[in-house]
Amino acid sequence: MDYHNFVKDNKNTPMPSSFSAFHNGGENVKVEGRNSNLVYVIENCRKEMQAKLKGGILMTDIFEDADVIFQYTEEEAVEDGFLVKNPRADVFDKVAIITNNLWVAIQDEAKKRSQTTIFGVEPEFVLGCALKVAKEMYEGKKFEGDNDKDFFVLPKSWGGLVIWCVRNENGKLTMMLPEDY
Repeated sequence: MDYHNFVKDNKNTPMPSSFSAFHNGGENVKVEGRNSNLVYVIENCRKEMQAKLKGGILMTDIFEDADVIFQYTEEEAVEDGFLVKNPRADVFDKVAIITNNLWVAIQDEAKKRSQTTIFGVEPEFVLGCALKVAKEMYEGKKFEGDNDKDFFVLPKSWGGLVIWCVRNENGKLTMMLPEDY
């Protein structure tokens, strides 16, 4: 059942001026005013869908006990060149790997910086700087918006790179460019 069919089928049913709806946080939330009609409709559609699914199979259930056919591991991704082990783990060991795209961007930035200075700039130095910022943010919990220790964005660094730190399946962080996600 969708909203339009519910309204059509219940056009003579008076809508309440306030309605207590089940919120996905688990508690009932009282909705008043002009939004109560829409919440009333949505809540009744939700209840009807739950009744239809009772005894049925949800799509998420069909894979619950399934055997894993194939798993692409972090080690295989490193061997294939998609990921790079963090060469500066001494700076911030919570970052275990970085994407190859980020590593290439860091190497390019180091090359550009080397052309403008008397002394060469190594990619490991550039990565170390980014890792210091990541460590400071992580340990100081200096996250912005909805960022947290499982996902946070470094402020734009050298070359204007936007770098994400994302928790991976091994409990460590992966540093990447946004397009690598």
